[in-house]
Amino acid sequence: MKINIFEGARRITKLIAVIWVLGWCIYLFTWNPYINVNFRVDSPGSLPTRMSEQECDADDAKEFFYSKDTVKGTRFSGEFCFKSEVFDNGKRLIPIFVDSALTDSNRLGKWILANKDKKGTAEFERAISAYQFAKQAADEHKMQVRGFEKYSTEVSDYTKKVADNFKLSKVDEDWIDGEVWPARLKELKEGSLWIIGGVACLYIFTWCVGWIIRGFAGIPLGQDRKPDDI
Repeated sequence: MKINIFEGARRITKLIAVIWVLGWCIYLFTWNPYINVNFRVDSPGSLPTRMSEQECDADDAKEFFYSKDTVKGTRFSGEFCFKSEVFDNGKRLIPIFVDSALTDSNRLGKWILANKDKKGTAEFERAISAYQFAKQAADEHKMQVRGFEKYSTEVSDYTKKVADNFKLSKVDEDWIDGEVWPARLKELKEGSLWIIGGVACLYIFTWCVGWIIRGFAGIPLGQDRKPDDI
């Protein structure tokens, strides 16, 4: 009994095509989408607002976050965009709440300790008065907004703190959960193209190999044997 290599090749091609299609179908229906969501922070203390699209400018600071989950288990990731502002020096800086009174009291306290030999002078008395005022303000937790370069340590600490303490609102959580099926449908459309394209390439490759073999063997196109062998 003669072995029909062309029939065997066709069976192998069909098997590979079936495995290819089944593999993609299993992937598409078990794949859990990663939802991308971005938030903007317009000013210190303001609640992060979900952005419809990327709105970060070159002077804005960014803080990325990864692998977070909603209550329903939807995975999401994205970034925070901290909007810059123009300050008195004309520069665009990232605004941050700073306890300037505490900073000033510490600075003045160090100066007073280092300049005890100036005690009794007008400069020393002014420093004492300013220190007492700053200390009182610090005790009352008075804060002010100051601007820093987006790559400064102050900004990095601030953006990380905001990202770490962020809690999703119910509206944002519902939006993220609602994006699961649109993401699945999008992946399904793209996956369908891969399925069709992969099967088409497989059959084209098989046909080309068969055409070459038939040419060398002298077998007419569309047949598996020479006319003399039939």
